[in-house]
Amino acid sequence: MKRPMTDDLRFASATHLPEHIWLKEFSPVELAKVLLARIDSYNDRVNAFVHMTPDLAHDMAQQAECDVMAGAALGPLHGVPVTIKARTCMNSRVIPLRTRFAMQGRYDQ
Repeated sequence: MKRPMTDDLRFASATHLPEHIWLKEFSPVELAKVLLARIDSYNDRVNAFVHMTPDLAHDMAQQAECDVMAGAALGPLHGVPVTIKARTCMNSRVIPLRTRFAMQGRYDQ
């Protein structure tokens, strides 16, 4: 299988990324760095991310890389970064939803 160029990782399908990670063609850390850089280059214009946690993304990518290198049993998307939709509890932290219902304190709708 042909190794994708680092720049190509910006456009790669999430369904193809795990195989490249498992084959150690690139690392979860490399992938996270490329995707975080892409977010940084566009987010001021598109405002797609309300709350960024690049340190957490890096730490999780490092752990995923250790798992891959150790030959651990891996899930189908292990090492592939994901985004978390607003208003999702993550590590006891609620990411606020920016809707009129949330602004009014009406989270049950």
